Amino acid sequence: MELRKKVAIGLVALMPLSVAACSDEDDDGAVTDEEVGEIDESLEEGAQDLQEEIEEGADEADDG
Repeated sequence: MELRKKVAIGLVALMPLSVAACSDEDDDGAVTDEEVGEIDESLEEGAQDLQEEIEEGADEADDG
C-alpha cells in the first residue's frame, strides 16, 4: 500500500478523536446533541474529502 494512502487512513482514524476533544464549545464539560451533530457533519465532510483525494490519487497512478 502506498505511503500516501497509509497516511490518509491514519488521519481518518484519528479524526474522531481530535474532533471530539475540541467539541465542547461551551466548556461545560458535556457534549450536547447539537455538538454531536456538528462532529458527525465534520467527520462526514472529512471522509468525503479523503475519498476524493484517494480517487484522484488512484486516477493519477493509473495515468502515470
